[in-house]
Amino acid sequence: MAVLDTFNIMLVGRLLKARSGAELAKYDLCYGVGGMVAPYIAILVHRHSWDVLATVDLVMAFWVIRRRACIGKPTDWKQKIRNPEQGVATKNGSMDQVSQSVPPKVLRAGLTFAFISQIGSTSISAWGFAFTTKRFGFSEEWAALVPSSFYLASMLPRLVNTYLARHILASTLVHVSLIFIVLGSMSVFAASVMLTGDVDQRHGYIFMFLGIWLMGTGYANHYSMLLVSMTQHGELSSQQSGMFGSSVCFGITVGLWLAGLIDLAHVELGIATLLTAIWTAHIREFPFCGTLKKNGASR
Repeated sequence: MAVLDTFNIMLVGRLLKARSGAELAKYDLCYGVGGMVAPYIAILVHRHSWDVLATVDLVMAFWVIRRRACIGKPTDWKQKIRNPEQGVATKNGSMDQVSQSVPPKVLRAGLTFAFISQIGSTSISAWGFAFTTKRFGFSEEWAALVPSSFYLASMLPRLVNTYLARHILASTLVHVSLIFIVLGSMSVFAASVMLTGDVDQRHGYIFMFLGIWLMGTGYANHYSMLLVSMTQHGELSSQQSGMFGSSVCFGITVGLWLAGLIDLAHVELGIATLLTAIWTAHIREFPFCGTLKKNGASR
């Protein structure tokens, strides 16, 4: 799965460059839908989960083989995925100039942002149930709505991004998403204070689920739009794409245990602060305002 994910973002990024936002948003949307469906399959047909997985893999393999047999081998594929640091050889033996690679400053900012973002999204999705049941005494039915609401809230922005990414800078969408994350983390923090105090419990419930929805809306943009924001400065090499995937996986790993050591509300508030600080500090590389030209470049 990790290998397929790395090759996917590398190929899409190199072929479409800054215009890859809409396609990566579609990929992100399909990934999110699969993530929502998978737990229900495991619960409803738990004895046949591996059979379902094998069937899906078989259908996908058949589709790829059929496509290759009908359409044939892609043309100029070596030239399209060549390492961006190298030139492209022409018929007369000369080397044509190709796009430059992503600058180190942009790469470092992107990898750090991806790592911290995954900590925040994984923490709320993995620990939301335990956080609300053990600390605030939510019933299992209400607590189950926390991760479900988070993923459900991320579906609509991903669908909208398939259109917006064709007309608006990806960095602009990330800036907007940070507003939702900051407001959402503040709402969850306020809910944790209300639910442990003498305030009407209903207000705590409202603020909790409002915060979950806001954060789900905000985090939905990060994976695909962060990639596109980086490719607006150059092409990601295969090594850089692997580094990005590793940052994401490492962030998920940390997110799975961090909220077990630190209160979830404090984790989300800290993550929102760090993400805002990183993106604001690199506003020259990731501008708030701008539109896309037809070739995908920013202006």
